[in-house]
Amino acid sequence: MKTTARRRPAAKKEKTRLGAARNKHPRVPRADRWTWHRLALLHLRDRLMEEARELKSANSGPLNPEVADFAEMAAGRSGRELIEAELRTEEGLLEEVAAALGRIAAGTYGICEATGRPILPARLRAIPWTRFNRVAAAEREVGRSRRR
Repeated sequence: MKTTARRRPAAKKEKTRLGAARNKHPRVPRADRWTWHRLALLHLRDRLMEEARELKSANSGPLNPEVADFAEMAAGRSGRELIEAELRTEEGLLEEVAAALGRIAAGTYGICEATGRPILPARLRAIPWTRFNRVAAAEREVGRSRRR
């Protein structure tokens, strides 16, 4: 008694090979929606950190107490105060940039913190660290100016 091995039809073999070929190339995931914004924020963060280092080093030397002219001393102090103010501004912006990067990681980037509505893409391109849509930002600005 002779046993014969079963053969698959040729068409099925061809199908199997095509299926295997398809599995070798998995579907490419959709590009990250916020890639441009994340890269822009990372670049801005690096630039601000470098500028802050430069400002700190420019402001680190002691004032020369031997300067006889009070006007020169006042000018030196005034220059330092300007550098310190600029440094505080940059540190505040660095905090906003870090918060925006955190929102991207958390999946809440592009959503207004005040209204919960989406922030327009053009606004996010112009101000990638923004937390508020245009209307909410304007309302906050009006409220801030009233308190002054």
